[in-house]
Amino acid sequence: MNILKTFLNKRWDNTNKTITMSDNVYRTFRLIDVNHSLYVSKQEFIDGIYKISGHDISCETCALIFDIIDKDSNERLTYQEFVRALHKEMNPIRFEKINQVFNTIDKNKSGSFTAADLDYSTHPDVINGKYTAATMATNYMKIFLGNYNNNNTIKITYKNFMNYYTDLSMSVPSDESFITIIDNAYKCKISFRKTMH
Repeated sequence: MNILKTFLNKRWDNTNKTITMSDNVYRTFRLIDVNHSLYVSKQEFIDGIYKISGHDISCETCALIFDIIDKDSNERLTYQEFVRALHKEMNPIRFEKINQVFNTIDKNKSGSFTAADLDYSTHPDVINGKYTAATMATNYMKIFLGNYNNNNTIKITYKNFMNYYTDLSMSVPSDESFITIIDNAYKCKISFRKTMH
C-alpha cells in the first residue's frame, strides 16, 4: 500500500501544491475507471495503475494491491473501498473530537445507535416547520447508510461512524477547520435521547 501511496503523491505533486491526498485518490480512480461505472474490475485496476505509473508499479504488485483493497473479495473495487484503503488515519486531535461525538450519541455505551437515539425536536428547522423530527433523523442516518429506510432497528456502529469521519478528514487540511466543521454539524442542532437497546 505504501508503494501506491508514494506513487499517488509523486504523480500529482508537480501539478498543484494545494491539492490533498483525497484529490490524488479521486483523480487516480477517475482515470482507471475508464467506463465511468463507479467501480473497477481487478484487470482494469492492474492495467490502469500499471499504465499511469509509467510501468513503475509492476502488474504483479498491482494485483497484490487490489487483493488488499478488495476487502469483500468480489473482484470489483468501488471508489469508497479505494478511498478507505488509502486514507490517512485521523490524528489524535481529530480522533478525540469524533470519539466524543459518538460517545455523546451512544449514551448507553452499546457501540452503536439507531434513529431512536436522535432527538431533533428542538432543532430550528423542526421548530419552524421546515422538517419533521423524524425526517431530520432519517436524513442523518442516510449520511452513514445511503439506503436507510426508516427502520429504527438499523444501527450505526462505531466503525461506520469513524470510517465516515476518517474519509472526511482526508479532505480537510487543518485541524482547526475540521473541528469547526464538526462543531457546526452538532453544536446546538441535535440532542440525543438516553435509550436502552
